Amino acid sequence: MTNGIRVPAVEQFTGALLGLAIGDALGRPTEGKRQDEIRTRPRNELLTFRGYRDGRLGRGLPPGSWSDDTQQALLLADTLVAHRGFDGHDYADRMYALWRSGEARGYGRVYQKAMERRDAGQPWDGVAVDDDTMNGAAMRIAPLGLFYWFDAAALTDAAVRSSHITHRHPAAVAGAAGVAHALAYALTHEHVEPDAFVAYLSRQLAPLDRQTAEHVHILMRVAGLDIDDAFAALSEVPEFASPPAAGRGPGVGGMTISLLLISGYLFLHTQGDYMRAVEGAILLGGDTDGTAATAGALCAAQRGTGGVPQALADTVEETERIRVLSILLHERSLEASGR
Repeated sequence: MTNGIRVPAVEQFTGALLGLAIGDALGRPTEGKRQDEIRTRPRNELLTFRGYRDGRLGRGLPPGSWSDDTQQALLLADTLVAHRGFDGHDYADRMYALWRSGEARGYGRVYQKAMERRDAGQPWDGVAVDDDTMNGAAMRIAPLGLFYWFDAAALTDAAVRSSHITHRHPAAVAGAAGVAHALAYALTHEHVEPDAFVAYLSRQLAPLDRQTAEHVHILMRVAGLDIDDAFAALSEVPEFASPPAAGRGPGVGGMTISLLLISGYLFLHTQGDYMRAVEGAILLGGDTDGTAATAGALCAAQRGTGGVPQALADTVEETERIRVLSILLHERSLEASGR
């Protein structure tokens, strides 16, 4: 502990990346489904790995498989390990190589548009989309929050540059930075008070996008509410909720502000309880894989591997890769911090 800031242990890095992957794998089979449809299913089914069909790949994937959220986050961790810090060109190359390989999973329209621009010959740092607030930059950013836990300014700079590989809209960039800073805060604070957490996020985000910085203050109002009341209150924020479909209720939207607010709420409301947060993310519908992945990563970053069910950790896709990458990421991060 240094000046009230906890120096993170390797178990927290491992927990965060496993928590991300497990939440993603649990949430992916219900992605896009609405709250009322999901809640007709047994709880044990929702919290058990199930296979799913990936539309981008055109084939089914077995139980424990994660989606583009984890796939792109692990590439970011690879970059951080290889270069002992963030290297935009390297990460852009990895993202492009993934897209060209045909193995990129379930990606959204912004990633596709950016990669198509690069395929057409535009430079890696000139292909980002500036008119879309989808959450693609935020869903993959967890490794940056882990690596730069010791330097808020460096974290913001890396979050902006990482986002700019695909996303340039100020709200998309600020929301991604918010997720990264939330991870760093969870990692370095054994006890999290909602007001201090929100004040920290707002302070970091204000220079990037004033509106996003203002929106995070709603977390203080909703942290103590149950998930349905919190969802109703958060839905007051423009673009937070996806609109109801014919005959079905709403769900959490796919915008960056949606991911930032709902993952922050679940982290605060459950006080870092991993499975409660993941279950809540799934029950809220909509972007269930991104929400469960990010909320899960926040909880496991704070509590470490002890908060993540061992059976899920042992059977999630590429668990050994994730464990080794976590160790290397922790080592590189401590080196960079001077500890």
